[in-house]
This record gives sequence, C-alpha cells and structure tokens, in this order.
Amino acid sequence: MLCFAERGDVKAITRCVVQKLYGNGRFADGLAMLISSTWDYAQTLTHRPGTTREEALRLYLWTGLVIDEIASLTEAMTGEGGS
Repeated sequence: MLCFAERGDVKAITRCVVQKLYGNGRFADGLAMLISSTWDYAQTLTHRPGTTREEALRLYLWTGLVIDEIASLTEAMTGEGGS
C-alpha cells in the first residue's frame, strides 16, 4: 500500500502508518481520527489565551496517550519492541 504525505505532516504520516498496519477498517479509521482530533484540539487549546488549568491538564493526558499510540505504531512498523 502506497501512501504519500509531506514531510512534517504528522497527521498524514500517522494516518498512512495506521492504514499500512491495520488496513482501512473501522479500527484504523478510528485510531487515525483520534490522533488527528487530539492534534487539532492541542493546536486550538495551545493558542487560546483563555485556556483553563483543567483544559491544559486534560490536553496533557490526551497528548501523552496519543504519543504512546504513535510510539506503538512506530515500534510495529520498525519491528522494535519493549518486552
């Protein structure tokens, strides 16, 4: 499966990796959308002057979860793993 994404386009690159690993099913679509949505939410919240502490903490948690998903995808693509 070929997938084209511009260098630095994290959402497109992640979507390509998810599709390569999981195909085009509901799981792959959902995971790609979750990562993309968190990315968009982070951009909005980061640049909004009225962001509350609770919003920032929630974003911190969601971002950590997304980073973990991306790390897992990277390990799956490269064949590297913990355990």
